[in-house]
Amino acid sequence: MVQQQWSGKTDGTTWMQRSLIAMLRIIPCEVFYGVLLVVVPFYMLFSRKSYCAIYRYFRHRLGYGRVRAFLNVYWNHFLFGQVVIDRFAAFAGKQYKFEIDNLHLFDELVAGEGGFIMLSSHVGCYEMAGCMLTSKKKPINAVAYDGETAVVSRNRESLMLRHNMKLIPVKRDMSHLFAVNSALDRGEIVSLPADRLNGSPKTVRCMFMGEEAQFPMGPFSLARVKKVPVLAMFVMKEGSRRYHIYLSRVENAQQFACDIEATLRKYPAQWFNFYDFWNKE
Repeated sequence: MVQQQWSGKTDGTTWMQRSLIAMLRIIPCEVFYGVLLVVVPFYMLFSRKSYCAIYRYFRHRLGYGRVRAFLNVYWNHFLFGQVVIDRFAAFAGKQYKFEIDNLHLFDELVAGEGGFIMLSSHVGCYEMAGCMLTSKKKPINAVAYDGETAVVSRNRESLMLRHNMKLIPVKRDMSHLFAVNSALDRGEIVSLPADRLNGSPKTVRCMFMGEEAQFPMGPFSLARVKKVPVLAMFVMKEGSRRYHIYLSRVENAQQFACDIEATLRKYPAQWFNFYDFWNKE
């Protein structure tokens, strides 16, 4: 089976994205949230595949009735639009409030000698952690999709540089793996996604939301080979300018899957994998 993929590219033309950043410097985010209330129904109408995937998530994974599932699909798309706006607002210099659970886990590993891995997922808005969870002692090397627009890539890298972070773009020739290995050998931090296959044939099956699903084996194999600790991080939106960061130690893929599930039970509408994650074809 080859798991379907969500493209991962932020919507909009370069001009639109540049204009959004400029407007967010003077206009409150809440104004754009209000626009989303009108835009979301049209997005749902013309994005049938993503709509159906999220609808099945609410119906079959969470057991919602038809009406409740439909309403939550709308809320899910609305929240996704908000976190996208928040990303651009961060590029524009807007500030957010953060509450962090288990910050000591991060601080202890930063204070140690060796490197470590931080796992991200498409739950909440992981990128917002770059505004708050930073390390002066050890650079954070963020492994990220290499197909973003020039506006997003340029602003993301600028934000990272201000917080002692570096970008490792995912390459088709897998050359990014050399950069990841080198960073860990230098005792630095590597942040990488661990809930999408991205074409990798090496997978591990985990029980997730009541059924087996495939997760990439790479991040967990890397941790074993390098003998480095692993942290899972979830950055969940709780208000217009407020996020909650959850940190936990992870030993294997199944534990990571359980952590994602526990987070989704608390924030069910912040699942942003817009394809059939459990597809067996």
